[in-house]
Amino acid sequence: MTEPLPRPVALRASLAIALWALALAILALVLLGDRDPVGALEVATRGLDAAGSLAIAVAVAALAAVLLWPPSILAMRIWLQRQKEKLGVDERPLQEAQARLAHFENAADRSTLGRGWLRRGDAKRAATALARAVELDPQSAGICWLLGEALRELGDLRGAAAALRRAVELDETIGFGAALLAWGTVLERLGDPSAAEAVLSRHEARHGPSRRADLVRARAARARGDRAAAAAFLERAARPIETQGPVPLEERYARACARVARLRRRAP
Repeated sequence: MTEPLPRPVALRASLAIALWALALAILALVLLGDRDPVGALEVATRGLDAAGSLAIAVAVAALAAVLLWPPSILAMRIWLQRQKEKLGVDERPLQEAQARLAHFENAADRSTLGRGWLRRGDAKRAATALARAVELDPQSAGICWLLGEALRELGDLRGAAAALRRAVELDETIGFGAALLAWGTVLERLGDPSAAEAVLSRHEARHGPSRRADLVRARAARARGDRAAAAAFLERAARPIETQGPVPLEERYARACARVARLRRRAP
């Protein structure tokens, strides 16, 4: 038995509600202007004053966030990018997979549902679909990797670590190293810095340096009590990123975090 397709993401609904509210406000102002032009002018003036005050408050809050934590600009860009990706998800593959699953259950269509729901930000539905896909095809490294990402989104770190470990065992190159990096990050969050270091060392040996990996390795070294290694990894993470192509926002964010941490560590 298949699950119903989820409703549009909350962001899309919120935008629609905001547009309708704006349209209704403009219509109400026009109708009020026909009956009481002076009153309509006062309402419009108060509305503009309120909007101006709100804009100033937002600007001050943004400036304070940047001053207190400079990487917040990149964090906001990452968040906006993810919201854009959620809105841009094509629902047709989801609908087609759901229709096929009504007649025949298979790992490929379950995986399609899980991947689509994960991109739309519905990690709970994604994990359910991907867990079933793993049961149907336990030898798929890609499905195990996606399940690990969904469980990580849900905060189930132990489940995520198990799924990511299985994905790497099946194919260490899956996701061009993304599964290895995610596994090492989850292990560090679970409080196992030695295992995290071992996994991230494998990631570097196969896929080269990563600012995100170096930042996690710095935290792991600090947790082990190795201050020298922590400082060395932090220094590496803060280095400029030399590449001919575009740099992922996540890598730039990790470097920015490392630079701030390095400056604060050295501050008197």
